[in-house]
Amino acid sequence: MGMHLATLSAPSAVQAGTPPGLMPSPVDRLPVRPTRRRYPLTEFLRASPLLRSDIAFNSPGLPLTLTLRLRDGWGLAIPRAVVYIWHHDACGWTFDAADDELGAVTMMRGVQFTDAHGAVQFRTVYPGRYGDGSVPVYVQVYFSDGRHVVSRTDACLQLPARSEALGGRLLAPPVGPGQRKPRFDTEHEVALIEVAPVHDDPFTEGLRADVVLNVALVQLPASH
Repeated sequence: MGMHLATLSAPSAVQAGTPPGLMPSPVDRLPVRPTRRRYPLTEFLRASPLLRSDIAFNSPGLPLTLTLRLRDGWGLAIPRAVVYIWHHDACGWTFDAADDELGAVTMMRGVQFTDAHGAVQFRTVYPGRYGDGSVPVYVQVYFSDGRHVVSRTDACLQLPARSEALGGRLLAPPVGPGQRKPRFDTEHEVALIEVAPVHDDPFTEGLRADVVLNVALVQLPASH
């Protein structure tokens, strides 16, 4: 983990009056905004959910392998970004097996660093379907200048409740009565991303989904 912390960074743009890593956002890219303050990187990660790719543990439900790939304004991979996701399970509840019984009810959540190809992968279970038909998975991506977290982008992935690609198979059962959707704890608008049809995953006997997130980050040539 120490090696990751020492090298974590994000592409940055040199622009007057604009924090590192920020560029005007085209409509087809996720907007990036500065964080409320510059969080020291080690402090930020210490306060984050567990660094893990398996956020399902042994929760009941249909296994889902979710791969996210980050691309910048030039279509290039964004390495070493911090990706945080969370959602409810198929029943509308989530249980954190790493916690004690009194604090067990919590969001299914986890954090990963994007690799050299800008990719992260999470193993989870397929979320449940809410009264409005939505099947949400929430994503926050954080960027740093190597020492401080300086900017972020947010999105809500809308998974299909039924897959025509799998013969009309119902993927997301209704959640329990009275269960609310996870709240996205921000005051700004969140981009909604319709996820392409999911596919069978023979390795897990579940499903897989591969999502590309185009982010309004632009890598500029280093000035001399």
